[in-house]
Amino acid sequence: MTPLARLTFGALVLATLGAFFVTQRLKRSPPVIGDARVTPPYFSPGGGVRDRARIVFRLKRADTVSVGVVNLAGDTVRELAAGRAVAGGRRIVIRWNGREDDGRLAPDGSYRVRLGLGRAARSVLLPGIARLDTRPPRPRLIRVGGRRTARARLPLILRAGGKARVRVRFARAPARAAALIVTRTDLPLPRRVATVAFGGRRATAWDVRVDGRPAPPGIYRLQVRARDRAGNVGLSPARAPGIGVTVRAVAVQPLLGSHRAGTRLRFLVDSRGRRYRWAVRRTGSGPRLAHGRGRGPVLRFRAPAGRSCACELTVRAGGAAVTVPFAVTAPERRRVLVVLPSLSWAGSALTDDDGDGTPNTLDRGEPAPLRRAFPAIPAGYRANEARLLAHLDRARDSYDLTTDAALALGSGPPLAGHSGVLLAGTEQWLPAPVGTALRRFVTDGGRLASFSVGSLRRGVTLSTGPAPVLSRPTPLRSLDALSSRLGPLVRRPTDITVFTQGAGLFDTVSGVFPRWPAYEPTRSVAPGRILALAGPNPSTPVILAYRLGRGLVIRAGLPGWDARLGSDPGVSDLTDQAWKLLSR
Repeated sequence: MTPLARLTFGALVLATLGAFFVTQRLKRSPPVIGDARVTPPYFSPGGGVRDRARIVFRLKRADTVSVGVVNLAGDTVRELAAGRAVAGGRRIVIRWNGREDDGRLAPDGSYRVRLGLGRAARSVLLPGIARLDTRPPRPRLIRVGGRRTARARLPLILRAGGKARVRVRFARAPARAAALIVTRTDLPLPRRVATVAFGGRRATAWDVRVDGRPAPPGIYRLQVRARDRAGNVGLSPARAPGIGVTVRAVAVQPLLGSHRAGTRLRFLVDSRGRRYRWAVRRTGSGPRLAHGRGRGPVLRFRAPAGRSCACELTVRAGGAAVTVPFAVTAPERRRVLVVLPSLSWAGSALTDDDGDGTPNTLDRGEPAPLRRAFPAIPAGYRANEARLLAHLDRARDSYDLTTDAALALGSGPPLAGHSGVLLAGTEQWLPAPVGTALRRFVTDGGRLASFSVGSLRRGVTLSTGPAPVLSRPTPLRSLDALSSRLGPLVRRPTDITVFTQGAGLFDTVSGVFPRWPAYEPTRSVAPGRILALAGPNPSTPVILAYRLGRGLVIRAGLPGWDARLGSDPGVSDLTDQAWKLLSR
C-alpha cells in the first residue's frame, strides 16, 4: 500500500469513528420537540370537511424555526415558515392548504413536515404523514328492489298508497358516511324528497314515503352519496339503468292515430292490479258514450258512432283517475280536416321508459316511444285543443279528424281531398315529411289555419316499425315548416290592431284585440304575400292571412287563443270566420 493510500484509509477510519460518537451523543441528548403530530391523516383542499393538514408541535427550548412540507423523496413543496422565533414550551399550530409555493395544488400523494431549528442546528421530520387526496369516491348502486341495476331496462313500478320498502345496495365507495338520496324528477324542478343513511353498511331501504306520508305518484331517482376519509363527496350517476322508481296509481296507453267511428278499439291500462271503472265522453262535456268495469291490462270497446269527435277515455282506480284523448273520424269525407298534435302529447308525457329515474321527453333531448303509458292528460289539452273542438261542436261544424302521428305513419284521413286543414293545439314536434306534405297541400291550393305559438318550428324523427320512437328533436327554429320566419315571443301587454283587410279574414270582427299579454310576430312570409294583418303596428304581423302558392295560410300568434273562445267575442268571431275560409 502506498503512503497516500495509507493516509486516505486512516482519514476514513477517523471520520467513521467521529460520526459514530456524534450519533451516539445525539441519541443520548434530550428531545428538543414535543407534542408533535400531523392531522388528519387524509385531507382534501376544498372538500368542505377536511380542507387542510394541521401541524402541531411544541419546542422544549426557544429557537428559530423553519417549517416546510416535503414529499417522500425529500423535496420541499411548500415553505410554511422561515426563521420564525418560537418561545420554549409554546404550542405552535400551522395549517397547510395543500398548495405549493407557486399557488398550484400539490399532486395527490403522501407528505411529511420538516422542522429546521436554527440554534440547535438540526432538522427534524415530524411524526405522521399527511395524505393529500382530491379524488372523490365513485359509488354505484348495484341493486334496487332486488334487481341488478346493470340488467334493468325499465323502472321499478310501485302502486301508489301501498306499503313497500325499496332495498338498495351499493359498492365502490366507503360505507361509513354514505346516504341514499331520493329525488323526484317529474316536477318542473327536480326536488330531493328523502335522505336515508346507510349506517355504516352497504345496504339500506327507502320506505317509499315523503314527508311522513306515502309517496305521491311520480318518478323518483335513487342515488348514493358517499364521503371518503379525506372528506371528498361523490354521488352515484344521475343517469344510469335501474335507479328509477315510478310510483303509479293508474296509467293508460292512448291510441294516437285516427280511428273510424264504430270500430273496435284496444287500450292498455295499468291499474297496478286493481279493478277499475272506465268511461268515454266527447271532449268538452256531455253524457257518457260508453262505460264499464275492468281489471286486466287490455281494455276493449267500440268507438262512438256518428260524426267525428275528439273523445276522452277516463279510467279510475284506487281513488285516482287518468284521462287520455283519442280521435274518432266519421266514414263520410268532410271538407275540413282537423289535426290533433298527438306527437307532442307523446313526446311530452312524463314517463320513465328506460328506468334511469328521469322522464323521457323530447324537451330534455331524449328519445320517446310513441306508444307509452300516460300518467295524466296531456298538459294544456283542456285549455287548448279541448276548447277549440268544443267550440266547433257547439257550432255544429262537421269535420274529419286525424292526428299528426297518423299523418306521419300514413294512416287515417289524408290531407288530399280536403279544402282546408285546421291545426288544433301546438304542433310542437313535427317530422320533416309531414311538414313537407303540409306545405305542398297549401301551395297546391289548400288552406291551413293555426291558432297557437311555437307551432311547426321544431323537427323530430319518427322511426317506423312495430315500436315507433320519436328521436333527434331539433331546437326552436326561426323558419317554420311553411318557410315563414317567426320572431321570439314578446312578453308585453299589447293591443293587437287590424291594419290590413283582405281575404275576408277580419270581415266579422272589430278592429282591435285588446291587451294581449304576449305575442309571437311574423317577420317574413316569403315567398308568400300578406293579404290581411293585425299587430301592435303595421310592420309587425301577429294575426295574418297570406297567400302561399295557390293556397292560403291563416295564423294567429297569440298564446292562449283557444282559452278565450266563448269569452272573447273577437276571438270567437275570427275563429268562425277562419273556419268559413277553410271550408270553401
